Amino acid sequence: MNDRASERWKNPIVPNCDDCGQQNYVRPVIATEKERINWLFLLLGETLSLCTLDQLKKLDIVDDL
Repeated sequence: MNDRASERWKNPIVPNCDDCGQQNYVRPVIATEKERINWLFLLLGETLSLCTLDQLKKLDIVDDL
């Protein structure tokens, strides 16, 4: 899959924190329960690569791992 995904999808742009000044620090909070994960938000925000493999398995994107 790494050879098919664009660079933007593999390495999403993560905003800097305005409060503390840390770079690439602001990331979405991903719920632990499958029913509560906002997949559309992650898809449109191009931040699916910030999910763990276990979270992606819950989405059924990855089914043979």
